[in-house]
Amino acid sequence: MVAAIFGGIAVSQMLPEKAIQQYKKPIFFVGNIFLGPFISLSLGGHMSFGSLLSYPILILAIMAISLLSRMGVSYVLFNKPLGKRQALVLGIGLTNKFCTSIVSESLLFTSGLIAQPLYTAMMAAFILLKPIIVGVFSRTLAVTKDAIQ
Repeated sequence: MVAAIFGGIAVSQMLPEKAIQQYKKPIFFVGNIFLGPFISLSLGGHMSFGSLLSYPILILAIMAISLLSRMGVSYVLFNKPLGKRQALVLGIGLTNKFCTSIVSESLLFTSGLIAQPLYTAMMAAFILLKPIIVGVFSRTLAVTKDAIQ
């Protein structure tokens, strides 16, 4: 992940702005094709299969805390302006993790600030929440959109 970021910085510094704008899509395509699998391989290589089997409750707890805390805060803050359902849908959407959180977790692990079982549980929760969030968010968003119209 960090290599991809520095790769993007290097490309933007080495190539003229006109060339970057003209070849932006092919540059991103090549970067994603070559760097994406290595990043995923690196992240997965740090995970422990034994930790997955030993700490399933930790994984479920991280998933529940992640989902319920964001939905709760979203409900408290946006209940009145948006309504109950829309506030909860917003909370589900906020549960989605972005690349920065993955980079942060990886950096914490590689620097020795978190142990492998916790890193593995956080990554497993991320992996398991992705399809759940996409499915629930898209479904509830569609239902909410229909209810609004």
